[in-house]
Amino acid sequence: MQDQDKQHSGPGRNLALYLATALGYKTLLKLLLERMDEVDEKLSVKIQATVDAAFEGKLQNQVSAAVELKIETELSVLHLATVLGNIDAAKLLIDKGADINAICQVRLEDGLQANLSPLMLAAMWKHDGMVQLLLEKGAKVSQTGQARIERTFDTAMATPHLSAMLGHEGVKRILKKADSMEARIEAELTGLHLAVLLDDVAVVSRFLEHGADPDMRCQADVELKHRDDLNANFQMQLMPLHLAAWAGHESVAALLVKSGAEVDAKIQAGGTAALEFGMRIDQKMKPGGTALHVAVGLGKEKVARVLIENGADVGAKTRDGRTAVQWAHGHDGECIRNSGIERSLESVSKDMKTGFVQKLRRVFQPKNGS
Repeated sequence: MQDQDKQHSGPGRNLALYLATALGYKTLLKLLLERMDEVDEKLSVKIQATVDAAFEGKLQNQVSAAVELKIETELSVLHLATVLGNIDAAKLLIDKGADINAICQVRLEDGLQANLSPLMLAAMWKHDGMVQLLLEKGAKVSQTGQARIERTFDTAMATPHLSAMLGHEGVKRILKKADSMEARIEAELTGLHLAVLLDDVAVVSRFLEHGADPDMRCQADVELKHRDDLNANFQMQLMPLHLAAWAGHESVAALLVKSGAEVDAKIQAGGTAALEFGMRIDQKMKPGGTALHVAVGLGKEKVARVLIENGADVGAKTRDGRTAVQWAHGHDGECIRNSGIERSLESVSKDMKTGFVQKLRRVFQPKNGS
């Protein structure tokens, strides 16, 4: 008789689970779960949510704004509990056998599509307690999700990145003539990468405590276009420290270095760009810079200081032979140059050179009596 009372899930019963989870009715949710066998079925729903502006690609030196978004998604009840930060519901669902690593599809009205696990959703919405629970319950710390975005970007935000990566002043001249450019980005990343981008020190700590590799690379394929003036295609593999430098998150950068991140690891990237400004130039990317190059080139002074204080090699060179100081001179590193960090870089570089010469002299100096 008890087995006959068990009910297989269906649209109506699943909806009851969603409502109980969304409204925080723990007792009702527990009762429903006792009478159901399947909890991983997904519903297509539309919701409104507030997302940190950093996730929306509007990174500035200081981010405080939030963005209201309409979201279409196909998600399980566990995904919903994760987004809402409902830890009690998540515990009940996981104990019932919900797939802790299931992927849900998310589509935002502004062109972002993503396939994310509960752990990545918890990181995206900055639910530290939920991240802790999922990791303790066995969520895969290195599981990757995919994101695709097609959007029109403000050229003021894109110019320093492009000029730094492509290494050509023609990029600046082209983009100064335009207000916007079209972009398509496809990325594969983990929850750790998301937490780094969102400057969430607590969640980054959770990932590292549970064995996340601080040097795990994420993949990004980027296509940028402005009319017929610029057509760029490139691929990048970035470590969390590169992302922290790009975003200007000095506290996260310090935590990553303290946790063993390789401070002088180089960006792996390749690609081409076709430029038109009176004549056509086909330009190959010549990156290969370190996190220090990124921080200096984009004017992230605080991150640059953190990296230098933790032993970053100020003499490290990109593929085309530029040090961090030369990178600042060639790109939009005005605040670096004006803040005194450039003098610090040059001073450290000089001290390193002097120390090296002194070591050579000690090695080759004739001993007394020789």
